Amino acid sequence: LPPPVGETVGSRILHQLPTPLLGDRSNPGHERRYSIYVHAAPGFQYPLDSSPVFFAREVASEKVQWGDPSMVAAERRLLANALLDPANKRFIMVSESCMPLHDFPFTYRYLMAANHSLLHSACDNNWNCMGHYSSHMQPWVQQQQWSKGSQWWALTWHHAFLAVTDRTVYPTLARWCKGDNWHRHCYLDEHYFQTLLKIRDPDHVARRGPTWAAWAGGAHPVEYGGEQLTPQFLRSIKWDAKCDWGGQKESCFLVLRKIAPSALGTLLDYTPEELGY
Repeated sequence: LPPPVGETVGSRILHQLPTPLLGDRSNPGHERRYSIYVHAAPGFQYPLDSSPVFFAREVASEKVQWGDPSMVAAERRLLANALLDPANKRFIMVSESCMPLHDFPFTYRYLMAANHSLLHSACDNNWNCMGHYSSHMQPWVQQQQWSKGSQWWALTWHHAFLAVTDRTVYPTLARWCKGDNWHRHCYLDEHYFQTLLKIRDPDHVARRGPTWAAWAGGAHPVEYGGEQLTPQFLRSIKWDAKCDWGGQKESCFLVLRKIAPSALGTLLDYTPEELGY
């Protein structure tokens, strides 16, 4: 870990029903090195057995609907709250179906090691990406600036600030990316951060996200149950692929999604040697 100079990681959780996320197990003793911000459904009440890390961490929320611009509005709202704490230097988005792949010291060191954001961003010249672009987005977003990727990311302070203070790209895309046929099936959460940073600071984006997921067709990734999340499977995700990061070869992923709620008991039964924390 770097010297304790007050730099922290701001974790933002976008979900409807908060769960422990194995956070109590992966983060013990490091509570002063991270902060959590939760965007839960309006009126949500925590169960009495909820993890204490979520207490009093909710931001003022509005209703969020999958595929709707309200998703990105919630993400920007979380970022705005996290930026109010000057100690927060890195910002990672997760959901209730994510689990950490590494312990907190590894994750903290990884996020602080390079001045780049982790953001899956790619746009081949095909309909799956370019087919969602509309000329109505000009002049604020040109066709060659258009990009697409996963909504799960880890941002530097500078990129988080760009997103919160943006007054041109967000309102333009929010108008023309509403997820319906009339708007070319453009989903704002797949395009906003990727396009914004391609315009504003493309040289400081690692074009891969922090999250591992498996896709088998359709709009959502494979959901894993406890019987599938074996220690061998988890180790393969962490170490079979290596990526250049901070001048070294490191694990490519910090988070796994998507895990079924029923898998939590199995994961918590693993020893530290089996789970990695």
